[in-house]
Amino acid sequence: MIAFSSMRHSVHENDTIHIMKTNKTDDYINPKYKNVYRHTRTTVSLLNYHFVFTPHYRRKIFAIPGVSERVEQLICEKSSALGVEILNFTANVDHVHLFVNMPPTQGIPQYMHAIKGYSI
Repeated sequence: MIAFSSMRHSVHENDTIHIMKTNKTDDYINPKYKNVYRHTRTTVSLLNYHFVFTPHYRRKIFAIPGVSERVEQLICEKSSALGVEILNFTANVDHVHLFVNMPPTQGIPQYMHAIKGYSI
């Protein structure tokens, strides 16, 4: 359950995450995700992406015990090889939510092709 609040740091004992609202925009930031900038010689970047993807024919494969853990393990392996940091992974019955921090040199289509080809 996600509840909205104007508090800066507020995570309760029952794992309810209160998302804080930024000053003058309508953006919401989860306090557990750090805004860590990537620095190279010529660039500074912070590229976070939220992907939602499904298996073929939207089959309910993640309802099978152990499948979501294995897919998460495979995605973590491939992401670390590509230099992508996984901030959050959630597998529902028929789709996956993936929140990642990517370097600017990594293309989104190439990353998704690598991830889906390696795991699903």
